[in-house]
Amino acid sequence: MDPYYTRVSFVPILTAGGAAPAVYTVASGAIVRGFSYAIGSDMGPGGNPGVFAQACDTNIVTAGKTIGGRAVEIQGISCQFTPFNRSASLAANLFTNTSMRLLFNGSETNILLGPLYMVPGGNGFYSTNGEDLSQEPAIPGGKSFFGAYTNGLPGRDNVPKIREGIIWQPEGESDSSLVIQLTPERNISVQAPANEAAAAGIRGYVQPTAQAMTVDLMLQLHGRIVGPRSHIV
Repeated sequence: MDPYYTRVSFVPILTAGGAAPAVYTVASGAIVRGFSYAIGSDMGPGGNPGVFAQACDTNIVTAGKTIGGRAVEIQGISCQFTPFNRSASLAANLFTNTSMRLLFNGSETNILLGPLYMVPGGNGFYSTNGEDLSQEPAIPGGKSFFGAYTNGLPGRDNVPKIREGIIWQPEGESDSSLVIQLTPERNISVQAPANEAAAAGIRGYVQPTAQAMTVDLMLQLHGRIVGPRSHIV
């Protein structure tokens, strides 16, 4: 089938900062929803308000609806980081404390898929640590890193399988409006030290903006079209 994918973002709230430590918080219940926007529409429901979706963000043309009025059997769902992420510590906390649900028709059908770390990526990046803007660099300079487990080997078939299959129906039928909801179940915070002016023997440090601390994810559905159209169409 055509790939179905959607980008979601968690932008933390920045408090304090400057001469005091900065705190970056994603609040409990700060819900983002995949497949809740379409190409050309505001990505606010996906956590990135004011940004209009392009083909690098999603491929659906009507929010919550299948492409071309097709019926799609969902056989698996994957989740992977995009290259934007620059705070591995905030990402690790989010993966541990955020739940994922598949919803049809509002919340009429509500399927709990578990915490994010149970949903590996069907492809993507592979490493055991990442750059972390919220950590002071070492005195000699360089970047700071935070060790973190990946969410799966970068194999294309490394996705949680839905053996029974879930049918995403064409518009007008039951189970035709789908979103994947990510909900932080606790307040999730990381802290950055106070700003430090550069001087002789001092490396200098400026706290990152809240936008720079965004945790950015791509969700993808794996499955097949049920009752595909003619090959000549």
